[in-house]
Amino acid sequence: MGAGACDYRLGVKSRQRIAVAMFGALLCAQAAWILAVPPFRGIDEFDHAFRAAGVADGQWRLTQPAERGRGLLVEVPAEMVEASRAQCESLSYIETQTCAGDGPGQRDGTVLATTSAAGYEPIYYWLVGTAAKPFSGAHALYAMRAASALMCALVIALAMWCLGAWLRGPWAYVGALVGLTPMLIYSTTVVAPNGLEMAAGLCLWTSLLGLGIRGGAADGPEDLRRERGLLAAATFAAVVMAGLRDLGPLWVLLIVICVVVLRGPRSSWAVCRRHRLQVALGVLLSVGSALALLAWKRGGVPVPQGLLNADVDSSWTQAVRYPDWIVGTVGAFPFRDQPAPIAVHVLVLAVLMAMLVAVVRHAAQRERLVVYLAVAFSLLVPSLLVWVTLEEKGGIWQGRYSLPFTVGVMVLVGLVLDSARWRVGPRDHRAQLLVIGLLATAHIVSVVSVERLELARDVSTADPNWWHLPPALTALTMAAGWLLVAWGLVAARRLAATASSGETRDTTAEPHLVDEASAS
Repeated sequence: MGAGACDYRLGVKSRQRIAVAMFGALLCAQAAWILAVPPFRGIDEFDHAFRAAGVADGQWRLTQPAERGRGLLVEVPAEMVEASRAQCESLSYIETQTCAGDGPGQRDGTVLATTSAAGYEPIYYWLVGTAAKPFSGAHALYAMRAASALMCALVIALAMWCLGAWLRGPWAYVGALVGLTPMLIYSTTVVAPNGLEMAAGLCLWTSLLGLGIRGGAADGPEDLRRERGLLAAATFAAVVMAGLRDLGPLWVLLIVICVVVLRGPRSSWAVCRRHRLQVALGVLLSVGSALALLAWKRGGVPVPQGLLNADVDSSWTQAVRYPDWIVGTVGAFPFRDQPAPIAVHVLVLAVLMAMLVAVVRHAAQRERLVVYLAVAFSLLVPSLLVWVTLEEKGGIWQGRYSLPFTVGVMVLVGLVLDSARWRVGPRDHRAQLLVIGLLATAHIVSVVSVERLELARDVSTADPNWWHLPPALTALTMAAGWLLVAWGLVAARRLAATASSGETRDTTAEPHLVDEASAS
């Protein structure tokens, strides 16, 4: 009894360390990105910032189209529009006449501005816009970035806490790091709901993957508490995803399908039956969130695309632009037509491919099939979505749009590798540390390359509101985050070692994990 209690306390402490390490690492990485990218230089950032300022001021539903601009008119502080003007005028897809505003607002100190984010559900914008109300101009934009980054960091930390509740080896932790690509971390620092959706996607993956790990059985009060906590986190993540953006409900459904296939219908049903009221409430809230988003969309005014965005390429090749989508998933910033240096893609994709090859060679057949299914979803669903909207919208898909789903695919891969006991020796840290080193290099190169490019742009260097560090200090800030990630790996390995003390009990309900892994 005494030893078991000690192991349990060690497990709780390790889970806390994993979550704290990831939270601290994200704050370092996000700080590097927030300072490296000039204000209003993030992708479509001024559109989302104007939307946030308007919502915080009570303008939740916009109805007046802009005459020349791409979006609807919103009344925002003149200082914010003026601070964004230079970056706005440097963009080729914007009518530069609209960058100075579309006329005075009804109140002193405000102007009418166009925002292409007018159709988005307003809750996210109210949160970040409210955080920025005490500030003005570019300072308000920095406050919005900080608020958005903090929300994303908290959700990802929750995701890592959920991961620690079921971790049985270090590779699931490493898989989460692979899923947190430079593009994803960058997205959490831009004023836009995409980053929060991606963070919620990781949280949904890690919470659901922890259910049904012993064939649906629950061995006492501690297991029941763990399952209730995971279901609560899954409900939160699903509600956020379903109500934030149009594709959220689809990503929730695909994640649920992958987890059910992995655990099997019997195990999944056993968990649902054991927590029937909590599951029913989670489904109800998630569906309600999706319906609320649908109702909001149906009641809105169509958002014009603007004269410079009227061309639509409807050729069938737009539905199979896999190289572009992969680039957009790994790193393309500040805008989608600015891919990260080739070294970034080589480093991230080398790690990703190595882990996928290890699954093919060492994992049990059923787990391999689930990984194949998840990869197929990652590739085919975007193709299908582009295909059905080809005539109307052309090839508008960007790789980052699928990150709410793909962020967790590598967690799934890591879980399978842990089940196969691939390179998880208690004293062999080399493989995981090598992966962390490669990923850290990719993230450092990403943020430093963006800052150097901006330092070479006259528009950015002439902006007196751009707070930035020397590139060397930016690199050190990002590196500090990855040192915390390495510290979290130590906790992950320790937690996995603690969990392995009950491995005999844990795996008897899933004998194929042991038998086929041993055969490999």
